[in-house]
Amino acid sequence: MSVQERIATAMEEIAAFDFDKSGTVSGQGGGYKFIPIATILSAVRRAHAKAGVFMTTGPLEYDEDKGEQRWDYTKENKYGDKTVWHAAIGHCEVTIHGADGDSITFTVPFEAQDNSDKLSNKIITNIERSAYRILYAIDEGNAEDPESINEPLGAVPTKAQKLAQADAFFKTPSKTESNKDRAKRILPKLIEWAEKNEQNPTLDTLRNFYGRDIEGWDDKTIIDGWATLVEKEGAE
Repeated sequence: MSVQERIATAMEEIAAFDFDKSGTVSGQGGGYKFIPIATILSAVRRAHAKAGVFMTTGPLEYDEDKGEQRWDYTKENKYGDKTVWHAAIGHCEVTIHGADGDSITFTVPFEAQDNSDKLSNKIITNIERSAYRILYAIDEGNAEDPESINEPLGAVPTKAQKLAQADAFFKTPSKTESNKDRAKRILPKLIEWAEKNEQNPTLDTLRNFYGRDIEGWDDKTIIDGWATLVEKEGAE
């Protein structure tokens, strides 16, 4: 079968799946229901295994002319407490492969934000959700996963602000040093885990995003990448 025929076979399987909106996001007006990403992935994996297809992703891409980029911003609550958020808007090339070697490729946009160290994980989840919703017309309304908290994205920095942020004079030494120390502590564990799990799909996706050589990753990528492996693959 061609990859298109295999996708049609998978879609027939997925169309028969009863997607239960078992997740709830609280909010004004009672919140809303959503289909958890784990439910979507479970249905898709089963359908793909039967149809003989699988998905791979290319590197994350940011087209600044279209307002795409990755940035940090600070949010202050009514009590004066400040929190640093990390956000990203971009796109990624996704390829669906058939068992006979043919494939199709399409572009998937992504948006994600986080106030800890899980931005990379959220980007990957966002891409998976969007790709499968596009490909298999999975309808879940306008709901998001609960980890994509109902927070508006912070203002995208201007070019002048980005230049200032890139200048070492404007960086906070303590924060930079903290990230550096943390990445230094994590890197040996990350490399050791990668050596033992070379065929891991999540690790392979991260390497496609950030480069095959883990030692060449920057501090933030090391921290985000390890958090993704811990959460999705139980790395320790």
